[in-house]
Amino acid sequence: MLSRRSFIFRSLGISIASYAALESLLPLSALAKRAAAKVVAPSRPAGPHIISKDEWPPAILPDRVGVTNGGLLCFTDEFGRLALVDLRNPQNPKTPAKTVSEIRGLGPRVLDFAVCNASAYGLTIKENEQQEQSPYLISLTLTQVNDPKIANEMRLNRYTEANKLACSNDFVVVGGTSHTGENLVSIFGASHNARASEPSFVAALSLKMPIRGFDIFEHQLLILSSSVDGRKSQLDFVTLQGNAPEIQKSLTFDGDFRVISRIRDQILIAGQDQPGAKAKAQPAIARLIVAGKDKDPHATSSLTLDPIIEVESAAANKERFVVMGRSRTDRIFLSLTSDKAHALSQGQVLKMPKGKHDGGKKSQIVLRDNVAYVASGWSGVQMLTKNKGQSGFEVTYSYTIPRLAASGLAIWQDMAVLAAAELQLYNLNKPEHPQLVSTAETDNAIKSMVGAGSFVLCLTRDQVVLRQMKNLSEVVATTKLSASQLCFDRISKRSFAIRAQDKSTKIHSLKVFSNSIESEKPQEIPGLFNHVQALGNVMALSGLNDIVTYDVSDQAKYTKVGSRHFENLAVRDIGLTEKNMIVTAIDTNSKGFFLVLDRQDTDLRVLGSIDLPHDALALACSADRAAVIGKGADGKDVVSVVDFSSAGTPKILANLDGIEGSSSVTIREKDQMAIVAGRGLALVALS
Repeated sequence: MLSRRSFIFRSLGISIASYAALESLLPLSALAKRAAAKVVAPSRPAGPHIISKDEWPPAILPDRVGVTNGGLLCFTDEFGRLALVDLRNPQNPKTPAKTVSEIRGLGPRVLDFAVCNASAYGLTIKENEQQEQSPYLISLTLTQVNDPKIANEMRLNRYTEANKLACSNDFVVVGGTSHTGENLVSIFGASHNARASEPSFVAALSLKMPIRGFDIFEHQLLILSSSVDGRKSQLDFVTLQGNAPEIQKSLTFDGDFRVISRIRDQILIAGQDQPGAKAKAQPAIARLIVAGKDKDPHATSSLTLDPIIEVESAAANKERFVVMGRSRTDRIFLSLTSDKAHALSQGQVLKMPKGKHDGGKKSQIVLRDNVAYVASGWSGVQMLTKNKGQSGFEVTYSYTIPRLAASGLAIWQDMAVLAAAELQLYNLNKPEHPQLVSTAETDNAIKSMVGAGSFVLCLTRDQVVLRQMKNLSEVVATTKLSASQLCFDRISKRSFAIRAQDKSTKIHSLKVFSNSIESEKPQEIPGLFNHVQALGNVMALSGLNDIVTYDVSDQAKYTKVGSRHFENLAVRDIGLTEKNMIVTAIDTNSKGFFLVLDRQDTDLRVLGSIDLPHDALALACSADRAAVIGKGADGKDVVSVVDFSSAGTPKILANLDGIEGSSSVTIREKDQMAIVAGRGLALVALS
C-alpha cells in the first residue's frame, strides 16, 4: 500500500529516490529547521508504573490563614497540621490549585498562627518535660516552600494560657494569661536565622483586660483588649523603638471590640457597642481611629455593619477594609472605605456561598492586593477577586476541603465516579491528565457504591439509589433496603446486597434497569459475611475466616458450590475470574498475603500464594493481573501489581507508591489500567 507521501510524489512524477536526492541538496539551515520541527513522543516506562495522580488537598481545616511573601496561602488546623497551597491563579488550567507542601507536628492543639513573609509562628499546647500541658511558641521557616521546617520550639514559661499572636519582620508578640492571673503581652525579637535557638525576649506588658487582638505596623504595636462582661474595650499604642517598649497612649470605648485591622494611620476596630444579650440582637459596629504622626490617636467616625451581628475577622489593603461576619442566616463579606475627613462608609455587601459542613467555625479573611481569601471550616476557602473597573469583589474560585477519602469507585469507558463526602465524576480519556468533570452532593452518606454499566448504584443507610454517571446530581430510581455492602454482576446484570444478621446473612437480589430497580425475594444463607462479589451467576462471599461460593442462577434457591475456612488468616477482600478466586488476607501480625483459589473446587483449594509488603486492604483482578492496595509497615500506601497467569506461582511485578488513604481499586480491562481511589485518584498501568 502506498503511503500518502509516496502517492503524492508519484502523482507528480517524482520518485521517492529522487525526493531523497532533492532533500540532500537542501541547505543545512533548512534541514535543521525541519529536524527541530519534528516532535518526538515521550516514551512511556516499560512495565507496571504510575500513570498519573490527582491528589486531593489534605484534610487540613483552615482554622488560621496567612499569605507568604510569594503569594502562597498558608493555613493550619487546630491539630498541628500546616499546608501551603497555591491559589494564585486557580482558574487557569495551566496553574490549577495545588497543595505545595504540608507538615505535621506543630502540636496537638494550635491556638493561634501568624505568617510574615517567609516566616511563620504558632501558639500551641504541648507536654513539657514534666508531662504537663504548657503553651509553646513554634517558629517555622517557609523559605523553601516545598519543604517548610519547624525552626525551634520555645516554652512560654510565664503563661498558663496563650491565645493571641502577631508577627512582623522584626517582632513576635504573644498575648495570654500569666501564672499570677494577669493579662500579659510578651514581645520578642524575630529571628532571621533558621538555626537560631529561639526568638529573643524584649519586654512584657501587663494589661487590665483580656487581650483580643494585635496589629504591628512599622515600629508600632496596637493591642486591643476588652472586659469579660463586654462593657469596655481599650486600644493601647506601644512603640517598639528603643530598649524598653511601653504603652504611649490608650483609648477606651464602650462596648466589646475584638477585631482589629489597619491601613497606615487608619485603624479599624469592630464588635458590639452593647454588652450581654442585647448585643446578640443588634448589628455590629465599626469605629475608625486615626493615629497620625503629628496628632494624638483619636476616633473619627463609627458605622453600623448591618446586616452583620457578629464580626469574625477583618483585613485591609491600601484602599479599603474588608470585614467578615455573620448575619442571622448568612456569612457576610463587607467592604468599607473612608473619605478625606476619615469618615467611614459602607460599600459592597456580599452573601458568601453556604457550605454544607462549615461546623460553625469562625471565618478568617486575608487580603493581598485585590484578592481576598475567606476560610470557613469545612466550607473550605473562597477566593474573591476585584478586577479593574469592577464595583466590588466576586467569588471566583472555591477551594474545597475533602472530609473523607473515597469510599467507593465505579468506572465505565472513560468515566470514573468516586464516592466520598460527595460524588465526583472524572474523565479518564487522557490517563496522564484525569479531569474532574462534575460533583454532586448526596443526601446521605454512601456506605458502598458499584458501577452498573453507565450507571452507579449507591448504598446508603436505608436505600439503594440509582444515578446515571453523566448526570450524577439526578436520582433515577431508589428502593428501600438495609445492607452493608453490594456488588454488580456485569454478566447477569444483577446486583446483590448483603447484611449479616445474628447467625445468617441476608442477600437481596436487584435487577437494574435504565429507569428503575426491581427487588427480588431475599434469600438467607448460614454464616456471617461482609464482602460479596458476583460473576456469571456465581456469587462469592467472605467473612472473617471463611469463604463460600453459591450458584445464584435460580433466584428461588441458591445452591452452595464451595467453601473454605482459614485457621490463621483473616480475609480482607475477594475477586472472581472465569476460573479462579483471588483472595487477600492478613495474619495476626497484619502481614498481607495474596492467594489464588480454584473456584470450581468444592474445597476452594489454594493453587498458589505470595507474600505482600502491606496489609492487603482491597484488590481488583482481570484475567491474569491483579492490583492490590494496602498500607506498608511505615504507614505509606502501596499498590502491588501481581501476575497470576501461572496460578500456582503468582509473582509481584511491581510495588508502587499509592495515593494517601487508598481504599478502593478497580481495573479497566481494555487497556489493563488500574484505578485507585483514596484521597484523590491514581491511575496505574498493569503491564
